[in-house]
Amino acid sequence: MYIFSFYLVWTLGLFSSEAKPKCKVQLASIAESYEGDCKKGMAEGVGTARGVDTYVGEFKKGLPHGQGRYIWADGNYYSGDFRKGEQEGYGEKVIKRPGQLDSLVIGYWKGGSYIGKYESDYTVGNNKNVRRLRIAKVADGPNQIQVFVVTRDGFPIPLEAIEGSDDKNTKNEFTPEYMGWKNVVYPFTGGRVVYQFRQMDGIGIQDCFAEFDIFSPGSWEVYMETDLN
Repeated sequence: MYIFSFYLVWTLGLFSSEAKPKCKVQLASIAESYEGDCKKGMAEGVGTARGVDTYVGEFKKGLPHGQGRYIWADGNYYSGDFRKGEQEGYGEKVIKRPGQLDSLVIGYWKGGSYIGKYESDYTVGNNKNVRRLRIAKVADGPNQIQVFVVTRDGFPIPLEAIEGSDDKNTKNEFTPEYMGWKNVVYPFTGGRVVYQFRQMDGIGIQDCFAEFDIFSPGSWEVYMETDLN
């Protein structure tokens, strides 16, 4: 009786183990084995997948997705953001160099490729009474930033006052048409332009400001569209 009960339990356990769906990893280079969370037969959640390479981190629908570390067979590794099995977002890649210090690449990735230290060429911050801020790179050089205040139709607005500042105290300049910065050392961060103009009634003064950063070297133009009241 005891032997039969043990055999029955072992048989049921074997059947249950065989019937349990495997947790699939859809990236061939790490698909030989998997330990971790599953959903509908796919790696999903947190786990470790091994093959020629190794990945430890978050999965979605059988692919690295979220935060994780991918380790190649040669020892190089990437730690950071993944999307649908590829490096995408912010991350750090360590490249092994025998007999030398490791090389470290820090920044943003898209579709598995490194796109640079910054995710975009510029960012726009806070503003007051600025309807729209347009930033455009017009040439690879000289390294300068020119700021124009215009209406939504692109016509210049006569200003009562304008001033600019930034984190590096880069020298700024003024002309009747624009204000800006010359000989900019990029990244240009903490850019802030404050200006005033007289309202259409000829009495009121409108206070405005806008903030922005520019990371890529070159000659840039910034247009601040403001509505006349």
